[in-house]
Order: sequence, then C-alpha cells, then structure tokens
Amino acid sequence: QDNFTASRRLDGGHQEEDQERQRVASGNTDECQEFFLLDGRSPVELPDTWGEARAAFAEICTNEGTPMQECSQHEEHVFSDQPRGMEVFEADTGFCQRLVGD
Repeated sequence: QDNFTASRRLDGGHQEEDQERQRVASGNTDECQEFFLLDGRSPVELPDTWGEARAAFAEICTNEGTPMQECSQHEEHVFSDQPRGMEVFEADTGFCQRLVGD
C-alpha cells in the first residue's frame, strides 16, 4: 500500500506540473483572446484562421480611430512572420505579446 500511495503522489505531482504549464501557456494566449474581444464580439466569434485574425485586427484598429495606413503598418509588424490565409490560428506567446504591445 505504501508503494501505491507513493506512486499516486508522484503521478499527482506530474499532473499538477502539467496543469501549471497549461495554465501559464493559456495565460499567455488569453491576452490574444482579450484583444479580439475588445470590440464586443462574443467568444464564439474569435478568429479561427490567420486571415480572420488579420481582418479582426484591422477592424479593431480602425474602430479605435487609427488611420488605415497606420493600422496596415501595425498589422505588418504584429503579424510579420504569420500566414495570411486559411491556416488555423494558433497564437504563441511571442505573437500575443506583440499583439497587445502595439
């Protein structure tokens, strides 16, 4: 029974570490979600593709009163190394930091 209990604790420890890693990772991408929800869209309307993310970015930027040319420059900076089309939108920490930093 001691070995069983000890192994359960070890497994539990790994699960807690995995959960913490997932929490930190999702916390970084939560910044992206918050940005895309700024214009009042519902969570089900979050972008699914990189093309949708770019379009949403441009819409949010211009709705804030920023001139279209300036928004285009910001988009090029934020999305510089990202696809433009129907590729699945999977934001990493670096992208989310650029997104909310601009």
